[in-house]
Amino acid sequence: PHEAVIPGMSIIDSPDLDSLVDANRKLARQLFGVADLWLFVTTGTDYADAVPWELLTEAVDRRLSVAVVLDRMRSSEMAAVRRHFATMLRDRGLASAPVITIPETTLVDGLLPPSVIAPLRGWLIQQVNDARTRAGHVSRAVEGMLEQSLLKVPALVAALEDQAAADRRLRADLDAAFLRARDEVVTRVGDGALLA
Repeated sequence: PHEAVIPGMSIIDSPDLDSLVDANRKLARQLFGVADLWLFVTTGTDYADAVPWELLTEAVDRRLSVAVVLDRMRSSEMAAVRRHFATMLRDRGLASAPVITIPETTLVDGLLPPSVIAPLRGWLIQQVNDARTRAGHVSRAVEGMLEQSLLKVPALVAALEDQAAADRRLRADLDAAFLRARDEVVTRVGDGALLA
């Protein structure tokens, strides 16, 4: 808990999605799996990287709420990057995702100045304070997760049927092997070969 964090909100900074450390990538995926809203933070130089877009596509499939922060934006590149980025978002089903731009700036005591992050903070406060908005994020996340789970049911049923068929084959093979062995023992006992 921290007085700067609004009650009802938890912000978790996940490890990098493209981290070299396998455990970090797994943790990031796990955190994404339970989030109601994704705040995708990228820079003007990294926004087109492939790995984050794979997860953003997953977010669209799961109907998660997504907002984007373009961080460390140089004023000379801001318009062109925002235009291109907006096109990428639209082409991937995220046209309605809010985009918050944070300009490249000098840190104050190691932090971004409050005035620079005010739009992001204001947007986050709005998400928590508006009960309908907050409930919408949760509802979409749950519905999307259920839809994705239902899409996996046919594959699970097919896998279960494959396992059941394999079980039947193995049991038939085992029964046949025991039957052959029993018949051989009966035959050999009957002709006295086993006693000799």
